Amino acid sequence: MRKKVVLIFMFIFISTVVFANVVAVFDGKKITDADLKNYVNNVAGKKYDNYLKSKDGRRKLAEFYIERELLLSYAKSIYKEKDINKLKHSHPNLDNDTLYLLHLIDDKVNGKIKVDEKELESFMKSNGITNKNEAFAKLLSIKRKIYYEELIQRLKKGHNIEFLE
Repeated sequence: MRKKVVLIFMFIFISTVVFANVVAVFDGKKITDADLKNYVNNVAGKKYDNYLKSKDGRRKLAEFYIERELLLSYAKSIYKEKDINKLKHSHPNLDNDTLYLLHLIDDKVNGKIKVDEKELESFMKSNGITNKNEAFAKLLSIKRKIYYEELIQRLKKGHNIEFLE
């Protein structure tokens, strides 16, 4: 009887490991449903639980997971720990990984954004926006997304990323 119980547990354990649903492969590392569940629980937050329920959602989570890995690796390669410790004083509740990412985005994305008056007026006219603050916020958001995507695309070069679902 005891042997049967042990064999059943071993079978469950082995089948869980061997047959884990691989969603993506990033530089040879398999990203499974379990990895994505941990990512949601420990990083992304409960609002992303529904992403785990669909193929498209899991793929999107895998993209987020990979992008975070790329950004974090890059940030740790260019910033010193003393830079992060300075940030810790103004953001004491954030963990070091989040501080590295915050510093990177502030430096390589937000730090590149420039909006002059002429550009703002042109944006307002072409989009039918009369409120300067609203136009500025929308233009800032558009530029932030462009610079972020440029950074991600640059970081993805030289990496092997494959989505299996």
